[in-house]
This record gives sequence, C-alpha cells and structure tokens, in this order.
Amino acid sequence: MKEDQMLKKLDTIIALLATQGKEDAEKLKIMKGLGYPYSEISKLLGVPEGTLKTWDFKNRNSKK
Repeated sequence: MKEDQMLKKLDTIIALLATQGKEDAEKLKIMKGLGYPYSEISKLLGVPEGTLKTWDFKNRNSKK
C-alpha cells in the first residue's frame, strides 16, 4: 500500500513539473491527458472546478 501512495505522489510531482511555465489552458490539457479528474486538478492548481470546466469548454470550442 505504501508503494502505491509513493507512486501516486511521484505521478503528481511529474504532472506539476510538466505544467510549469505553461498557460492555464495548457496546464489543464496536460493534466487531463495524464488522466487526472477535474477535482484533482482543481486541488493541485488551486483553481475552482467550474473555472477548469470553462477553460476546457473554451479550449474545445476554439478548435472548431
């Protein structure tokens, strides 16, 4: 069990490092690509879930 917790923390650190210096929408895209749910991304980035969903909606609609 402890090994699973360590791997989860390591995954989180890697995800946060991957988003350094990126725009907000890009951070969201990276973390979603890594499989993080909105609730977890919200905690990690310190952004409300509703804001993340708005960014995601705008991201998807800007590609059309």
